[in-house]
Amino acid sequence: MSPGSLTHSLRIEPAGTRTLWADRAGPWLVALAHYPAGNGLRWHAHEHASFHLTVRGASRERYWKVDRGKLSGTAQYYAPGVGHETEFGPGGAVVLHAVSDASATAGADVLAEPDPRPMLAALRALSAGDAPSLLEIESACAELSASLVGGARSEGATPAWALRVRQRLFEAPGDLPTLGELALEAGVHPAHLARTFRERFGRTVGSFARVRRLQIAADALVTTDTPIAAVALDAGFCDQSHFGRAFASHYGTTPARFRAGIRRHSMIRF
Repeated sequence: MSPGSLTHSLRIEPAGTRTLWADRAGPWLVALAHYPAGNGLRWHAHEHASFHLTVRGASRERYWKVDRGKLSGTAQYYAPGVGHETEFGPGGAVVLHAVSDASATAGADVLAEPDPRPMLAALRALSAGDAPSLLEIESACAELSASLVGGARSEGATPAWALRVRQRLFEAPGDLPTLGELALEAGVHPAHLARTFRERFGRTVGSFARVRRLQIAADALVTTDTPIAAVALDAGFCDQSHFGRAFASHYGTTPARFRAGIRRHSMIRF
């Protein structure tokens, strides 16, 4: 991996964070950083829209009104001006950042979710380190804004019950209630829950839970040597074939290639 022009000048909070690579790719500031174990970032907000891909490690995070965390292989969007705080796990984390001006994501909701494939493409290009790499990184980043999935599509604030349903699916995607049970807990009709969830978060209830399972599976692929068949079963898929198709649809590659690629392209030495 060739050094980026900003690697030695870009400082990333909190103290102890190492900038492993940083450079400009057109209008994008792209950086790969290693966050120290057990450290964190107090409540803050970014001036510009940013996208993160957790290459390795994990963290807990309070973002806007919801709890979420970083898992290896998961891409996330941070809306400009939206407060959040982060606590990194005992192993720290390696995170790829792509930052643009706020106008690049104008109209995107604070809970919009990016397609992980452009971030994975940027990581591969960064690792290649040859002359066309910055152009490849810029091209991948240009796809990020267009890839945002989700966001409020109707007027008014997101109902508190909808956020609670989302949080439950996020925290326990493997322990799925029926739509009727979710509606009973939320105090709304099942049809109203299904329609509102899709409008507010850009996915059906089932699709949201499936993507969350895939994110957890991606983390297991990166952080463990568990056989892929076992990862598939642990993630709630009936067999490895079904898991492989769902994984490739979301990440653009097979589970085996994803595991090998993340480990190879990270090129991290602690």
